[in-house]
Amino acid sequence: LLHPDARLAIVGSGPEEQRIRRIIRLVSDPEGVQILDNGELGQAAIAMAEVYWQLDLSPTIAYELMAAMANGRCVVASETPAHRRVVTHEQTGYLVAPDSRTEIGYWTDRVLSEPSLREATGPEAAEQIRNRFDPSAAATELCEISRKLVD
Repeated sequence: LLHPDARLAIVGSGPEEQRIRRIIRLVSDPEGVQILDNGELGQAAIAMAEVYWQLDLSPTIAYELMAAMANGRCVVASETPAHRRVVTHEQTGYLVAPDSRTEIGYWTDRVLSEPSLREATGPEAAEQIRNRFDPSAAATELCEISRKLVD
């Protein structure tokens, strides 16, 4: 890991899990990295994390990314169309080129080294998730659209 006090929790599993475990054994302090299931323990890790990374190329928005943002956590996400729908770079999180180790490393180092960067994005991210993705807010917006169509 880049920072001696940092601990990495990888939440979930998939086809790359065995390869990731091998890399952890070869290049990392095993005490610094944990792979957790996506159950309660994984969700607790997301809720307690200072920084959450979502570096996949999925065309959909990950629930875990939104949960981290809703909990006011700093997020670093790959710059994909799905992630751009919820993360505004340097306002509600940090977007990185998914194929750029340099950029991922740069933002990882910055958010771990500069607490002000973590603190700057978390509250705005939480408010955005509450406002844009709250079911009651969506219902209100749908009612407004319906009223405009009827009028």
